[in-house]
Amino acid sequence: MTGNIGDVYLPCHDPDHGKTISIKFYPPKLFKQPLSPAYLEREKYLHVPDDLRVHKCLLFTLPNFRSRWLFRDSNGTVSEVPIEGDIVISNALGLRDCALAGMGPALLANWLIDEDIAQGKLIDLFANYHVTATDFETAAWLLYPSKTYLPNKVRVMINFLKRKCSDCK
Repeated sequence: MTGNIGDVYLPCHDPDHGKTISIKFYPPKLFKQPLSPAYLEREKYLHVPDDLRVHKCLLFTLPNFRSRWLFRDSNGTVSEVPIEGDIVISNALGLRDCALAGMGPALLANWLIDEDIAQGKLIDLFANYHVTATDFETAAWLLYPSKTYLPNKVRVMINFLKRKCSDCK
């Protein structure tokens, strides 16, 4: 982060702390492995993450998101699963739509698909694993200028975000 950030800044990567105050406030299990019930009915062999090797996954255009996914089990053991797919999209909503249409497994942020999972439109395929494409410390951060005087509107927004995001576990 460089220059003036204004009132607040919400990056989804480990921030450059510099002269700002930073708060990591989004849950550690940021990504899930969504899959439509129709796809799972059609392609029954998806019991462990390694089974993804033989499926055409829905891929995001970022380099680290389209060649392998990392899975961490409850014991802390990490496995790297190489993935392939014919559909590569630069828009997370587009990937979500493809997953909803039963086109394959995807890797999406929990905040984008939690409602679909709650409604039964998608299944969290490997719910007992933490999954990521980069590292397991990925999170959303709240950054704001380190000031003695913080405008009330910024303080209200910070408190609102902290309250809302504490419910996102």
